[in-house]
Amino acid sequence: MSKRNFYHSSYQECRNAFLCAVGEVKHLQTSIEAMPVSESQDGLFTDIVHFKNKGENPLVVITSGLHGIEGYVGSALQVFLLNQIMMKKLISPGLIYCLYMPLIRGDLSITDE
Repeated sequence: MSKRNFYHSSYQECRNAFLCAVGEVKHLQTSIEAMPVSESQDGLFTDIVHFKNKGENPLVVITSGLHGIEGYVGSALQVFLLNQIMMKKLISPGLIYCLYMPLIRGDLSITDE
């Protein structure tokens, strides 16, 4: 079993890892939407992913990457969760909603709270 690195050192690396992890989930119906954060913040996006599965299991909502160092930890946890879903190690969800907020260390100091 190869060791996977879930931590990354920049917004773009975190976003790429997130999008790659989403792409690896093949057994669930997936939709993704990339929304620009603002006109003045070129290259920053909020990625919204919906996974759907038949069944009536609970809804799971995950958000990460507000700002500061917690963005890197949130990104790592999110990619880890996606990896667990891909390997079918989690109970098959009815719907999982992943929201990846791009404002991490070195970017704007705002939150969605």
